[in-house]
Amino acid sequence: MDINRSKLTIVSLFMITICFWLLPLSAHAASRGISVETPAGKTIELYHNSYALVVGNGNYTNGWDPLPGAVRDVKEVSAALKRNGFKVELRTNLTKDAFNREFMNFVYKHGLDFNNRLLFYYAGHGHTRPMATGEELGYLVMVNAPAPEKDPVGFSINSVDMQSLVTQAKMIKAKHVLFIFDSCFSGTVLNLRERVTPSFISDNVKHPVRQFITAGRANESVPDYSVFKQCFLDILEGRDAEPFQDGYLTGEELGLYLKNKVPSYNKNQHPQYGKIKDPKLDKGDFVFLLGSSGAIVEKPVQGKSTLIKLINYAKEEKPRKGTRWFRWKVFIDASPEVLNSIIEVKYLLHPTFPQPVWIRTNKDSNFEFETSGWGEFTIKADIKFQDGHTKVVTHWLDLSASWPLDE
Repeated sequence: MDINRSKLTIVSLFMITICFWLLPLSAHAASRGISVETPAGKTIELYHNSYALVVGNGNYTNGWDPLPGAVRDVKEVSAALKRNGFKVELRTNLTKDAFNREFMNFVYKHGLDFNNRLLFYYAGHGHTRPMATGEELGYLVMVNAPAPEKDPVGFSINSVDMQSLVTQAKMIKAKHVLFIFDSCFSGTVLNLRERVTPSFISDNVKHPVRQFITAGRANESVPDYSVFKQCFLDILEGRDAEPFQDGYLTGEELGLYLKNKVPSYNKNQHPQYGKIKDPKLDKGDFVFLLGSSGAIVEKPVQGKSTLIKLINYAKEEKPRKGTRWFRWKVFIDASPEVLNSIIEVKYLLHPTFPQPVWIRTNKDSNFEFETSGWGEFTIKADIKFQDGHTKVVTHWLDLSASWPLDE
């Protein structure tokens, strides 16, 4: 058995961006979903809510090497997905029975609404076995599963095979579901393709889809430090540019990015991606709204770095009428060249605010805006540039983002 990490990260991106939990001054908040705009200017309503089930197995007890990095990784992934607008359920060190129970509970709670997007992420050992047909079948290895070469029956009983997950994926009613496996893993049932060329957002994204991304092929070894996970978080949170710089990251874009990026750090690891083998579930494309994690890529400004993101800090104040209360501020983070090219930032808060629109023009403060309230929601910033063009950046207000000690 390979003693290196065979982490399987299934990211069933049953994701729906959640835009409620609204800030201040009103006890009730209307829910808002995610829509995208095509290059032709057409707006497509995609999701009402976004949910993620994140599972990390590291404490193996029956012959597989421990994977402490897997448990650390899923905590990082969970935090990043929350910042991206997901409601996240995090589970660690599951047996097969516990995994099946958590997965089915998640599906029945969140997978029955067509307008939801769901994300399922698994980090832990993965394994591939041949079937009688000559095809390969991948497995998620639960913490109590024995090594297959020592106890093949016990391994099958205590591991989760991809065929059963694909069957469950077909039963889910949610529009878009993405599975990401952070491990060297293979399986014909996943319909993984060597290369699918993505494109800009189009009408096709409105169709249902079940997508899969794996961190590598069968028999490739992955170190306990996951380059795959880090690359995923880098593009999700704006530390690396998306392939098509339109503010949206699709499942196809993510697959292509990981396929090209990961081998540049580990030449022995080759991610794969594809869609389910079903004509009713292979037409759409999962979509991340990159602005909801605070990052988009702007048009070039004199050849300089053009990454723009919103950052917020928050600190808790005295409760008001029994409700926890926070002071928070948000500001633009960009290079000096980009900041100098901005002339105005208009912040749009939730409509329950007495004054939901605020304009800032002070470059020296990075166009900072400060107020207080009790809940989290998506802030929208309309940015106006000197050359006349505008850009919209959205950011999920994170009340756990600590205020700097020196302020």
